[in-house]
Amino acid sequence: EPFVTLEGPSVIQVLSKRVSPAKLKITGSNFEKAPTKCILTSSDNSLLTVRPKSVFLDKIRKRKFSFLRIPPKKIKELIGTDFDDSVVIDVTCDNGASDAIEVVITTNTDTTTE
Repeated sequence: EPFVTLEGPSVIQVLSKRVSPAKLKITGSNFEKAPTKCILTSSDNSLLTVRPKSVFLDKIRKRKFSFLRIPPKKIKELIGTDFDDSVVIDVTCDNGASDAIEVVITTNTDTTTE
């Protein structure tokens, strides 16, 4: 049974005008030799985007990386406000494997990051 896992930050803090993209690791297990397309989506693209949106995983290339970015326009809106929201990042592969993680976007400095 093929399955895929997502690993990334649980919290992204917006503390300055420049927020570095966060790395997202996509790992596939029990995939076939033929490359399988996996599509990444964000529950709120205005708050957090995923690039690239699709990756190919197979038996040999089990691990790929994607990046989570907060659009610069959104960062400007959030600076100096009390903001706390979450976005769900989903991955769905053509072979039926899927996973999701929740990422909290916050302007609060007391939120713990893992």
